[in-house]
Amino acid sequence: MDSSNIEKLITLYLINSSELSVQQLEELSNWIEESRENAVYFAKAAYLHRNIHDCLCSSAIAKGLEDTAGFACENNHTEKAGQSELDKIARSEEKQPPLPKKSQNSRQINFKKPEPHKTERRYSKGLLAFAVSGVAAILFLVIYANFIPVQAGKLTQTHNVHFSDDTKIGENNEIYADRYVRIFEGIAEFEFISGTRAVVEGPAEVRLTGKNSAFLSYGKFFAQVPERASGFKIQTQNCDVVDIGTEFGVETGIDGQTTVQMIKGSAQVSSSQIQQSISGTAARSLDKKGEISSTDPDTSKFARKINIGSLGVWRGQSISIADLVCGGDGFGSGKRSSLLPLKDEWKQKMEAGDVSKVQRMPYQVFKEFPENQYVDCIFSSNGESESIKITSKGLKTKALRLSQGDSFWGIAAGREGSNLPVQFNKNFFTVENEEVVVFTANLGFTLDLRRIRNTVRPLKLDGFKSGFDIKPGSEAHESKLDVFVLFDGEPAFSKMEIVPEDKQFELDITIPEDARYLTLALCDGGNSNGGDNGVFMNPEIELKFE
Repeated sequence: MDSSNIEKLITLYLINSSELSVQQLEELSNWIEESRENAVYFAKAAYLHRNIHDCLCSSAIAKGLEDTAGFACENNHTEKAGQSELDKIARSEEKQPPLPKKSQNSRQINFKKPEPHKTERRYSKGLLAFAVSGVAAILFLVIYANFIPVQAGKLTQTHNVHFSDDTKIGENNEIYADRYVRIFEGIAEFEFISGTRAVVEGPAEVRLTGKNSAFLSYGKFFAQVPERASGFKIQTQNCDVVDIGTEFGVETGIDGQTTVQMIKGSAQVSSSQIQQSISGTAARSLDKKGEISSTDPDTSKFARKINIGSLGVWRGQSISIADLVCGGDGFGSGKRSSLLPLKDEWKQKMEAGDVSKVQRMPYQVFKEFPENQYVDCIFSSNGESESIKITSKGLKTKALRLSQGDSFWGIAAGREGSNLPVQFNKNFFTVENEEVVVFTANLGFTLDLRRIRNTVRPLKLDGFKSGFDIKPGSEAHESKLDVFVLFDGEPAFSKMEIVPEDKQFELDITIPEDARYLTLALCDGGNSNGGDNGVFMNPEIELKFE
């Protein structure tokens, strides 16, 4: 049945049901029984009709209409009514006493002030109709506004999500204010009308209370608040969190225990007991009474972005360069340890600890690794040319220091708890609580940032971070290293002649948005390579979402 016919039947029924035929009544009844939505629609229409009728019939409306009766429309005066008024005036004049005669010579004229002319109050049909229709229209808007849902945001993405049956989402993924969204499992991402982006992880129950606010009954809720939406508010059973900018997470349970974790910026946390400001990466815990206390931060607790390549859910992780060298995707899928060797036969010897048969290579070596998706190549400098090839596409650099040119082994990497296939002072280097990439002087390797970007879109590469230290090789040679970080062959960082006595230091370098290649390289510090090793500790590429 089409909608226009249904509207007609509902209107006839509400105005005068007796005008409906038996067939029309059956059609309307069958339509109502077809679905819950149809029944709700009819109930709302009947409720609206009843309220408008009652309001128009109220004493206040009747008095208001009566007060308008005195305003008569000039267009409604007929000739007959005008003639009637003239007759009244004539009869009045007949009843007046005769006026005294004046002397012919008298020029005095006595003017008598006429009495105000009184007319009968009349009702204007046009004005009444206008008043009724105006009041009805206003009442319709006021009453029907209770039934028009206000959109607070929209559902933008889901990841393995299972909503409850009573969670109602619009045809175009609209989320309406004050309607509960219940997630049994999985993750859903929302965008508020204000621009705030929220990621809710189930099991959770959340209600978007407005265009820039929400109530979390239980579950995990991450918010990224743009500047234009500053002041975003998330409420729980025992606290309010008001964003001052820009990223934070809230987790609350049905028992009222709540954790607030700042990711970036600051926020105001308030309860019935106390109010506090938190910033940076600080975290606060609230009990069911609203008492606030400090707690250990955990910035990886909250899902921040979903459907990210092989990762699936991004919780703020960085890309591990050690994992990339180990053949992984940067998120832990690689081997525990690996060696990208200068010569293929060296790999087995190194892994077996037979370093006595590994000879240094006194010439430039360049090797691609097509089996590794993200490591473009490794290379060594031979001291014979200032221009060194550092990518498979033939890109060369003059940024590296001219060296003796001899080099060993290859690029080794290990993840936490692994034994690296690189020997330091006749002992294998053991990784305890860190991930490392280790290689000797006059070596380097290049990562393909374009391939990495394609894997993690829409996340962006933000910066390169790593600790650095030198591990001495042979005691017969003075230990020195030069360290370089290059983007597309251009130096972003360099430090010369690092010795074991120097303290380890941290690297924190912004990655240019258009950079294609990241190169890490070591040179021998101007003396012969005695097996000095540079150790990049926890080298990683930080990610961001904007």
